[in-house]
Amino acid sequence: MSCRAFAKEGRRRCARTWSSLAGLTLLIGGCVSSPYLAESLSEWKAAAPPPEDDLLYRIYLIGDSGYPRLDGPDPILTWLEARFKAESENSAAVYLGDNIYPKGLPESDDPLYAESLARINKQLDALKDFRGRIVFIPGNHDWDKSGQSGLWALNRQEDHIEAYLNRGNTFLPDDGFPGPSVVELTEDLVLVAIDTEWWLHDFERPIGDTGDYNLEVEEDFLIEFDDVMREYEGKRVIVAAHHSMYSNGEHAGFMSLKHHLFPLTKF
Repeated sequence: MSCRAFAKEGRRRCARTWSSLAGLTLLIGGCVSSPYLAESLSEWKAAAPPPEDDLLYRIYLIGDSGYPRLDGPDPILTWLEARFKAESENSAAVYLGDNIYPKGLPESDDPLYAESLARINKQLDALKDFRGRIVFIPGNHDWDKSGQSGLWALNRQEDHIEAYLNRGNTFLPDDGFPGPSVVELTEDLVLVAIDTEWWLHDFERPIGDTGDYNLEVEEDFLIEFDDVMREYEGKRVIVAAHHSMYSNGEHAGFMSLKHHLFPLTKF
Protein backbone atom coordinates (compact mmCIF):
# COMPACT_ATOMS: atom_id res chain seq x y z
CA MET A 1 0.00 0.00 0.00
CA SER A 2 1.39 3.43 -0.93
CA CYS A 3 1.96 6.09 1.73
CA ARG A 4 -0.87 8.16 0.24
CA ALA A 5 -3.30 5.22 0.21
CA PHE A 6 -2.28 4.30 3.77
CA ALA A 7 -2.91 7.86 4.94
CA LYS A 8 -6.28 7.94 3.22
CA GLU A 9 -7.32 4.66 4.83
CA GLY A 10 -6.30 6.00 8.23
CA ARG A 11 -8.41 9.11 7.66
CA ARG A 12 -11.31 6.93 6.59
CA ARG A 13 -11.16 5.06 9.88
CA CYS A 14 -11.15 8.36 11.72
CA ALA A 15 -14.09 9.53 9.58
CA ARG A 16 -16.00 6.34 10.39
CA THR A 17 -15.52 7.08 14.07
CA TRP A 18 -16.76 10.63 13.55
CA SER A 19 -19.72 9.32 11.55
CA SER A 20 -20.65 6.87 14.32
CA LEU A 21 -20.30 9.52 17.00
CA ALA A 22 -22.35 11.97 14.95
CA GLY A 23 -25.13 9.40 14.55
CA LEU A 24 -25.08 8.69 18.27
CA THR A 25 -25.13 12.38 19.12
CA LEU A 26 -28.06 12.94 16.79
CA LEU A 27 -29.96 10.05 18.35
CA ILE A 28 -29.37 11.40 21.85
CA GLY A 29 -30.21 14.92 20.78
CA GLY A 30 -33.52 13.74 19.36
CA CYS A 31 -34.56 12.65 22.85
CA VAL A 32 -33.80 16.01 24.46
CA SER A 33 -37.01 17.62 25.71
CA SER A 34 -35.85 21.23 25.73
CA PRO A 35 -35.34 23.16 22.46
CA TYR A 36 -31.94 24.42 21.36
CA LEU A 37 -31.17 28.11 21.88
CA ALA A 38 -27.87 29.71 20.99
CA GLU A 39 -26.06 31.06 24.03
CA SER A 40 -25.58 34.44 22.37
CA LEU A 41 -29.20 34.78 21.20
CA SER A 42 -30.05 37.63 23.58
CA GLU A 43 -26.88 39.52 22.68
CA TRP A 44 -27.56 39.00 18.98
CA LYS A 45 -31.10 40.39 19.30
CA ALA A 46 -29.85 43.40 21.24
CA ALA A 47 -27.06 44.20 18.81
CA ALA A 48 -27.67 47.13 16.47
CA PRO A 49 -27.22 46.44 12.73
CA PRO A 50 -24.04 47.89 11.23
CA PRO A 51 -24.31 51.17 9.32
CA GLU A 52 -24.84 50.68 5.60
CA ASP A 53 -21.55 52.42 4.89
CA ASP A 54 -19.72 49.71 6.88
CA LEU A 55 -21.46 46.81 5.14
CA LEU A 56 -19.04 44.81 3.02
CA TYR A 57 -21.31 42.00 1.81
CA ARG A 58 -24.94 41.00 2.23
CA ILE A 59 -26.26 37.44 1.97
CA TYR A 60 -29.94 36.53 1.70
CA LEU A 61 -30.63 33.06 3.13
CA ILE A 62 -33.99 31.86 1.78
CA GLY A 63 -35.47 28.52 2.77
CA ASP A 64 -38.57 26.46 1.90
CA SER A 65 -39.60 28.94 -0.77
CA GLY A 66 -41.14 26.35 -3.11
CA TYR A 67 -44.81 27.25 -2.69
CA PRO A 68 -45.27 30.86 -3.85
CA ARG A 69 -48.68 32.20 -4.80
CA LEU A 70 -49.63 31.65 -8.42
CA ASP A 71 -52.99 33.46 -8.44
CA GLY A 72 -51.41 36.88 -8.01
CA PRO A 73 -48.34 38.66 -6.62
CA ASP A 74 -46.60 36.80 -3.85
CA PRO A 75 -45.87 39.32 -1.04
CA ILE A 76 -42.53 37.77 -0.05
CA LEU A 77 -41.27 37.52 -3.63
CA THR A 78 -42.43 41.08 -4.29
CA TRP A 79 -40.41 42.28 -1.30
CA LEU A 80 -37.37 40.22 -2.31
CA GLU A 81 -37.48 41.42 -5.91
CA ALA A 82 -37.44 45.04 -4.75
CA ARG A 83 -34.46 44.34 -2.49
CA PHE A 84 -32.65 42.41 -5.21
CA LYS A 85 -32.97 45.31 -7.66
CA ALA A 86 -31.25 47.64 -5.18
CA GLU A 87 -28.36 45.31 -4.40
CA SER A 88 -24.81 45.65 -5.69
CA GLU A 89 -22.52 42.87 -6.84
CA ASN A 90 -21.38 42.51 -3.22
CA SER A 91 -24.34 40.32 -2.33
CA ALA A 92 -25.61 36.77 -2.67
CA ALA A 93 -28.99 35.03 -2.67
CA VAL A 94 -28.77 31.49 -1.29
CA TYR A 95 -31.86 29.27 -1.55
CA LEU A 96 -31.63 26.56 1.11
CA GLY A 97 -33.75 23.82 -0.43
CA ASP A 98 -37.36 22.71 -0.89
CA ASN A 99 -37.36 25.04 -3.87
CA ILE A 100 -40.37 23.30 -5.47
CA TYR A 101 -43.23 21.79 -3.53
CA PRO A 102 -44.45 19.12 -3.24
CA LYS A 103 -42.05 16.79 -5.13
CA GLY A 104 -39.49 18.87 -6.97
CA LEU A 105 -39.70 19.11 -10.76
CA PRO A 106 -41.48 16.02 -12.14
CA GLU A 107 -41.44 14.76 -15.71
CA SER A 108 -43.20 16.85 -18.34
CA ASP A 109 -46.14 14.43 -18.63
CA ASP A 110 -46.81 14.48 -14.87
CA PRO A 111 -50.02 16.27 -13.75
CA LEU A 112 -47.93 18.38 -11.33
CA TYR A 113 -45.39 19.49 -13.95
CA ALA A 114 -47.01 22.75 -15.10
CA GLU A 115 -47.71 23.94 -11.56
CA SER A 116 -44.24 22.95 -10.33
CA LEU A 117 -42.59 24.73 -13.25
CA ALA A 118 -44.64 27.86 -12.59
CA ARG A 119 -43.60 27.87 -8.92
CA ILE A 120 -39.87 27.76 -9.62
CA ASN A 121 -40.11 30.21 -12.53
CA LYS A 122 -41.85 32.76 -10.32
CA GLN A 123 -38.90 32.62 -7.93
CA LEU A 124 -36.38 32.84 -10.75
CA ASP A 125 -38.15 35.86 -12.25
CA ALA A 126 -37.67 37.72 -8.98
CA LEU A 127 -33.90 37.38 -9.52
CA LYS A 128 -33.80 38.83 -13.03
CA ASP A 129 -32.30 42.18 -11.95
CA PHE A 130 -30.12 40.80 -9.16
CA ARG A 131 -26.41 41.52 -9.71
CA GLY A 132 -25.12 39.33 -6.88
CA ARG A 133 -24.20 35.65 -6.69
CA ILE A 134 -27.06 33.14 -6.89
CA VAL A 135 -26.94 29.68 -5.32
CA PHE A 136 -29.73 27.09 -5.14
CA ILE A 137 -29.24 24.13 -2.78
CA PRO A 138 -31.66 21.15 -2.83
CA GLY A 139 -33.82 19.88 0.02
CA ASN A 140 -35.75 16.65 0.55
CA HIS A 141 -38.79 17.85 -1.44
CA ASP A 142 -36.54 18.54 -4.42
CA TRP A 143 -35.53 14.87 -4.26
CA ASP A 144 -39.08 13.80 -5.19
CA LYS A 145 -40.01 14.31 -1.51
CA SER A 146 -37.34 11.70 -0.66
CA GLY A 147 -38.95 9.37 -3.21
CA GLN A 148 -37.68 6.82 -5.72
CA SER A 149 -37.40 9.36 -8.54
CA GLY A 150 -35.43 11.76 -6.37
CA LEU A 151 -32.19 11.87 -8.33
CA TRP A 152 -33.97 12.45 -11.66
CA ALA A 153 -36.20 15.17 -10.20
CA LEU A 154 -33.12 16.82 -8.78
CA ASN A 155 -31.24 16.72 -12.09
CA ARG A 156 -34.25 18.17 -13.92
CA GLN A 157 -34.41 21.05 -11.47
CA GLU A 158 -30.68 21.74 -11.77
CA ASP A 159 -30.85 21.77 -15.58
CA HIS A 160 -33.91 24.04 -15.62
CA ILE A 161 -32.64 26.58 -13.08
CA GLU A 162 -29.26 26.97 -14.76
CA ALA A 163 -30.77 27.23 -18.25
CA TYR A 164 -33.48 29.70 -17.14
CA LEU A 165 -31.13 32.01 -15.25
CA ASN A 166 -28.22 31.65 -17.69
CA ARG A 167 -25.87 32.72 -14.90
CA GLY A 168 -23.49 29.78 -14.89
CA ASN A 169 -23.26 27.17 -12.14
CA THR A 170 -26.06 28.35 -9.86
CA PHE A 171 -27.27 24.96 -8.56
CA LEU A 172 -24.95 23.34 -6.02
CA PRO A 173 -23.71 20.73 -5.35
CA ASP A 174 -23.62 19.42 -8.91
CA ASP A 175 -25.32 16.31 -10.29
CA GLY A 176 -26.84 15.08 -7.03
CA PHE A 177 -23.54 14.72 -5.19
CA PRO A 178 -23.36 15.83 -1.54
CA GLY A 179 -20.59 18.38 -2.04
CA PRO A 180 -18.88 20.18 -0.43
CA SER A 181 -19.05 22.82 -3.16
CA VAL A 182 -17.02 25.95 -2.47
CA VAL A 183 -18.00 29.45 -3.63
CA GLU A 184 -15.47 32.18 -2.87
CA LEU A 185 -17.71 35.21 -2.42
CA THR A 186 -14.88 37.58 -1.47
CA GLU A 187 -11.23 37.23 -0.56
CA ASP A 188 -12.25 36.65 3.07
CA LEU A 189 -15.78 35.18 2.75
CA VAL A 190 -16.46 31.62 1.59
CA LEU A 191 -19.71 29.73 1.07
CA VAL A 192 -19.62 25.91 1.35
CA ALA A 193 -22.76 24.25 -0.05
CA ILE A 194 -23.65 20.69 0.93
CA ASP A 195 -26.65 18.50 0.13
CA THR A 196 -27.78 16.90 3.39
CA GLU A 197 -30.57 14.94 1.68
CA TRP A 198 -27.92 12.84 -0.08
CA TRP A 199 -27.12 11.37 3.34
CA LEU A 200 -30.76 10.64 4.17
CA HIS A 201 -31.95 9.41 0.79
CA ASP A 202 -33.03 5.74 0.70
CA PHE A 203 -32.98 5.35 -3.08
CA GLU A 204 -30.50 5.87 -5.90
CA ARG A 205 -27.85 8.53 -5.31
CA PRO A 206 -24.60 9.21 -7.18
CA ILE A 207 -21.27 7.65 -6.19
CA GLY A 208 -17.92 8.14 -7.90
CA ASP A 209 -16.04 11.09 -9.37
CA THR A 210 -17.60 14.32 -8.10
CA GLY A 211 -15.31 16.53 -10.16
CA ASP A 212 -13.35 17.49 -7.04
CA TYR A 213 -12.68 14.10 -5.45
CA ASN A 214 -13.61 10.44 -5.73
CA LEU A 215 -16.59 9.57 -3.53
CA GLU A 216 -16.37 5.82 -2.97
CA VAL A 217 -17.88 5.60 0.53
CA GLU A 218 -19.68 8.11 2.75
CA GLU A 219 -16.54 8.72 4.81
CA ASP A 220 -14.84 10.23 1.74
CA PHE A 221 -17.18 13.20 2.03
CA LEU A 222 -16.10 13.79 5.63
CA ILE A 223 -12.45 13.70 4.57
CA GLU A 224 -13.07 16.19 1.77
CA PHE A 225 -15.14 18.42 4.05
CA ASP A 226 -12.31 18.42 6.59
CA ASP A 227 -9.85 19.34 3.83
CA VAL A 228 -12.03 22.28 2.78
CA MET A 229 -12.33 23.55 6.35
CA ARG A 230 -8.54 23.36 6.74
CA GLU A 231 -7.93 25.09 3.41
CA TYR A 232 -10.07 28.09 4.39
CA GLU A 233 -9.05 28.22 8.03
CA GLY A 234 -8.84 31.85 9.14
CA LYS A 235 -11.51 33.02 6.69
CA ARG A 236 -15.22 33.57 7.30
CA VAL A 237 -16.85 30.32 6.19
CA ILE A 238 -20.61 29.83 5.84
CA VAL A 239 -21.74 26.20 5.53
CA ALA A 240 -25.14 26.20 3.80
CA ALA A 241 -27.46 23.18 3.75
CA HIS A 242 -31.16 22.35 3.90
CA HIS A 243 -31.38 20.41 7.16
CA SER A 244 -30.35 22.35 10.24
CA MET A 245 -28.14 20.85 12.92
CA TYR A 246 -30.55 22.15 15.57
CA SER A 247 -34.24 22.99 15.41
CA ASN A 248 -36.80 24.35 17.84
CA GLY A 249 -39.71 22.85 15.91
CA GLU A 250 -41.42 19.56 15.19
CA HIS A 251 -38.74 18.46 12.70
CA ALA A 252 -36.48 17.92 15.71
CA GLY A 253 -39.24 16.28 17.75
CA PHE A 254 -40.37 19.35 19.67
CA MET A 255 -44.18 19.33 19.75
CA SER A 256 -46.55 21.73 21.42
CA LEU A 257 -48.65 20.66 24.38
CA LYS A 258 -51.70 20.67 22.09
CA HIS A 259 -50.05 18.14 19.75
CA HIS A 260 -49.14 15.91 22.67
CA LEU A 261 -52.68 15.92 24.09
CA PHE A 262 -54.51 15.89 20.74
CA PRO A 263 -52.04 14.45 18.17
CA LEU A 264 -54.62 14.10 15.40
CA THR A 265 -55.24 17.87 15.27
CA LYS A 266 -51.97 18.20 13.37
CA PHE A 267 -53.60 16.46 10.44
